[in-house]
Amino acid sequence: MGHPSRGLVAGGGSILGIQLRFCSDWSADKCIQPPLSAVELYNFLHHIHLAQMASLPAGNTVQLGHICSPVPFTTQLQIANAFWEAATPADYVPTSLQPYAEYYTEQRKTVYHSFGTNLPLSKHEEIIRLAQEIKQGLTRQQFIQSVEHGAVNLATRLLLMVDVGKPATNRLWTGRAFRSWDQGTINDFTASIFPVQRSNRHDGIRLDTDFNARNLDAIGGLKVELTNNLLDHLEVIDIEGETTVMIFHHASFLKNQEHPLFPDGFVDETLQTLALLFPQNKWYKASKAWYHKHFESAMADADPGCLMADRAATKLSADADALDVELQDSRALQAALVFLVE
Repeated sequence: MGHPSRGLVAGGGSILGIQLRFCSDWSADKCIQPPLSAVELYNFLHHIHLAQMASLPAGNTVQLGHICSPVPFTTQLQIANAFWEAATPADYVPTSLQPYAEYYTEQRKTVYHSFGTNLPLSKHEEIIRLAQEIKQGLTRQQFIQSVEHGAVNLATRLLLMVDVGKPATNRLWTGRAFRSWDQGTINDFTASIFPVQRSNRHDGIRLDTDFNARNLDAIGGLKVELTNNLLDHLEVIDIEGETTVMIFHHASFLKNQEHPLFPDGFVDETLQTLALLFPQNKWYKASKAWYHKHFESAMADADPGCLMADRAATKLSADADALDVELQDSRALQAALVFLVE
């Protein structure tokens, strides 16, 4: 999966190593010049936010205020049950929902600004209803007969934590991967973007017990960035001249999956890769401190559940000090880290 470099244009800034490119119609005096202090960046973005709010009709301002409001816990439970519960539930109890709630709000804001005026499915109940219809197996074509594309893309993004639909032009750009769902059912779509690929190319590889996300820089010169886009998980890309591995950190989202939206084995396989990157061995405390310092303190949706992913990864060896890794069952990790073992 190819990604353009994230080192972008002059007049941009950087947040967590990801540069920003601003709308082409902004005047030169509105541009910011790196390096930026945290206060300068906050003041600049706050100025832009106020300008955007002032340009909106009153009704849209109210809608944006609703979108940016925290999702109540009772609503989080309703969303989790509607999105991920199995068709025949048995005491389904979703856990650790706050990181996903932050993602949910961020995606609604993203789609709102993409449309520029009114967000389709402005109410939580409308999103839940459409997501449930998508899960029932209707095709994309059947939805578009009664619902606009943006609404379907939003509901699908929230169901899968995948960037669905082409990003709006002239907006902040970060080079995230995206896919378009043009035809077929939701299961057809997930099968096409997450194909099952088994390989025996690296059978028998043993990873040292020092291998973990925190040590990737020392082991292979890899910087780590978190992503909330499942398409980007374990992609190795260039960010401002640094070789960077993207890690999908929403382990709680994966653990809460009971409805078969994804191909068989995909969720467990993804949890396995997180368990390899965040093992509960002698490095656990150091990894936890590193994760909190670099990610939890800076990202509202950072999910600490990835630090405990191996509790849900059923196919991993329980002996972390003798870690024989079945990389043939971890397609994404094998693809991303192959250069470390060749």
